[in-house]
Amino acid sequence: MDFFDQQELARRTSRWLLIWYLLAALFVVACFNAAAAAGYAVLAIYGALPLAGGEPLVWRGLVRTYFHALFHVPAGFHLAVSGFVAAIIAAVSGWRIWQLSEAGPAVADMLGAHFLERGRATPPETRVLNVVEEMAIASGIAVPPVYLLANDDAINALVAGHSPNEAVIVVTRGMAHKLTRDELQGVMGHEFSHILNGDMALNLRLVGLLAGLTCFGEFGERLVYGAARGVRGKSREEIHEILAQGRPILERLHQAFALLQAAIWLVYTPEQRAWIEAHRPRLCGPAGPPPLTDEQKQQIGALQEAFMAAVRDDIQYIRQVVQEAHQAAQSGATREEIEQILHQADEARARLRAAERKLEEDIAAVLTPEQRAARCHPRPPGG
Repeated sequence: MDFFDQQELARRTSRWLLIWYLLAALFVVACFNAAAAAGYAVLAIYGALPLAGGEPLVWRGLVRTYFHALFHVPAGFHLAVSGFVAAIIAAVSGWRIWQLSEAGPAVADMLGAHFLERGRATPPETRVLNVVEEMAIASGIAVPPVYLLANDDAINALVAGHSPNEAVIVVTRGMAHKLTRDELQGVMGHEFSHILNGDMALNLRLVGLLAGLTCFGEFGERLVYGAARGVRGKSREEIHEILAQGRPILERLHQAFALLQAAIWLVYTPEQRAWIEAHRPRLCGPAGPPPLTDEQKQQIGALQEAFMAAVRDDIQYIRQVVQEAHQAAQSGATREEIEQILHQADEARARLRAAERKLEEDIAAVLTPEQRAARCHPRPPGG
């Protein structure tokens, strides 16, 4: 497989994302039209609302009369509902795009991530910062700020920003603690490709556009949770009746988003789909992963402190070499000259990788067989 040919193919097919987005928006509008028309027809058969063209209502039995009224709802009513729903989608999307105008820091703040400071970072977080610095020097761009999702144990990362020099990188705690240095370099190489190819600006626009659709789902959730808070002390039958009011809306939205997700999946190449399936995280069982004992936490903490003491000089040397390469890049040095500078730290990086592998092995030896076997990620609430 030629990587650049596949990359160009992915760029050409990305226009399908816009087409499927428009189809999803039309589907949402159609769902609201259908629901509004169903309510209009009920009122029409009782004479509360007129039919299209002022046609008189002739009773043909309940079912036939209802469907006759349903298919004779005035066109102006459909236009009004469509315009109202489309206005909500456009307004929410516009508001979210404006909210994201501050780019990377705004996205990190919305996600609840905090800025990683080197002086306060743990050894796994310091490793992430080192890899990001090395990638930035090799790519010839400014070192992007790194933010951490401290409460997310999944393995994930993203970049956000309008331009390469305004980009930020957001990583999860699971990625910082569970991946080796080589695996981190692979993930960061992928994220830096987004920075250099300008995918970030497109992703921010997509987030803004999708907000217009997701607002209906979020509103439905608030209705359901608000109803749940208001039914304390009520009977089971009364609670089910209240929750059933929001279920049709959630089902229609679920269908719309499933359609959009399937469309996005079609944009991926077969190789990309196979990679995603192979690396899809495995969820833990209902009981979750086996917890660490206090003794295990103390042993792991001691191992991490010993690791930092052993590699502190190597980390400092690597930082000096990276800084020297950064200064050379700013002075106009060639790629070969920068690579020659970076190669000075090869032995230190090799010792650091060996120490990281030994740390992982030592930590694995502290865990029980059940804990080592439970290489999984916690289920989301309600999952």
